[in-house]
Amino acid sequence: MIESSGRQLTGVKATIATTHYTVNSISALNVGVEAISEGFDTGGFAEAKSDDLFLKRFKANGSRTLSELVQKYQNSNFPVNCIVYDSFLPWALDVAKQHSIYGAPFFTNSTTVSGIFSNIHIGLVSLPVKQEDMLLLIHGFPPLNFPDLPSFLKFPKGYPVYLAMKMNQFSNLEMSDWIFGNTFEELEG
Repeated sequence: MIESSGRQLTGVKATIATTHYTVNSISALNVGVEAISEGFDTGGFAEAKSDDLFLKRFKANGSRTLSELVQKYQNSNFPVNCIVYDSFLPWALDVAKQHSIYGAPFFTNSTTVSGIFSNIHIGLVSLPVKQEDMLLLIHGFPPLNFPDLPSFLKFPKGYPVYLAMKMNQFSNLEMSDWIFGNTFEELEG
């Protein structure tokens, strides 16, 4: 790639977008850090009155301010051409597609946990999973016993907001360009 001044530009520029509340706690060599808003810029999650309110505001404010960040770099030497986002924030993929750039979720849970929730999302497993219905048999997985399962599956009423957030990870996954997972063989055991 050649810049208009004639000098050659090479490589990749990575920028981490995080909340105003956490931006000053991140320091990474050779990586830019930019702030977006979740709607609680001075106190973060602690400032929110409820989990549900925090997530709703984060979606509205995060979408808007992430879009503004993409626009900020649009005419720079390094325009944003891909957003890799935490899968718990699927609205980031919507922002990527609005700007006609690539979008890829990064699933921070193990691939096994993500696979179980994916099977719930598509209706192959229903909640709550009951101990008397065990072994849980899911194609591609070893047989799972009740203690092997995340607590969200055993007691979904105890985590309504977080369960909804976990299920929402798959809401627009078919629009993603790539999917990144957090895995290695020992983690999946």
